[in-house]
Amino acid sequence: MMNEYQQRLYCAMALVEEADLVAMFRALRGHPARTRAIDLVNAELDKGGGLMDAFGNEHSALCAHFECGMPDIEVFRRANGWVDLWFETDNAGDSGQWMFRFDGDTLIEAISHEEWYKRKGFN
Repeated sequence: MMNEYQQRLYCAMALVEEADLVAMFRALRGHPARTRAIDLVNAELDKGGGLMDAFGNEHSALCAHFECGMPDIEVFRRANGWVDLWFETDNAGDSGQWMFRFDGDTLIEAISHEEWYKRKGFN
């Protein structure tokens, strides 16, 4: 049976394959605006499992982090090749909205929504 965190992840995987979600989290590994939750997801992935394993390990630092703030994961696939990932928790300062551009199956760019808006000339 899936826990609450895995159920939220499972809903996101209705639009994006797990491998693509992993690529998104990996792309954010060194991003200056990444959140603690992003770092914790990557630490779990470093152990060799997948995202369902990471979100299901009740003894992990990631799930302990979720205990203090339920994760919210939303994915939107745009027709122009961009995929939006909203990944946040209720923990203070742990909210991130990201955009990823794919060329076929290859992730070619990862930026925050704030960066995207600046490119478009919005402040």
